[in-house]
Amino acid sequence: GIRKGHHVALLCPNIPHFPAIYFGILKVGATVVPLNILLTTLGLTHLVFGIYDLGCTPSQRGNGGRPDTS
Repeated sequence: GIRKGHHVALLCPNIPHFPAIYFGILKVGATVVPLNILLTTLGLTHLVFGIYDLGCTPSQRGNGGRPDTS
């Protein structure tokens, strides 16, 4: 579930439910990270997984595409 301190990526067009979703995330204490729905798969992968070397795919990295935190 979503808890205080979490970051929630929101990939959603401008629909009537957007404000309820957005403010619902804020209400539980999480941070909303709105994403542009026009981004390509490569652009989203870059933003969400932090892949800066666009020559490799998430599966080619040993940690599933997540940034190295060691």
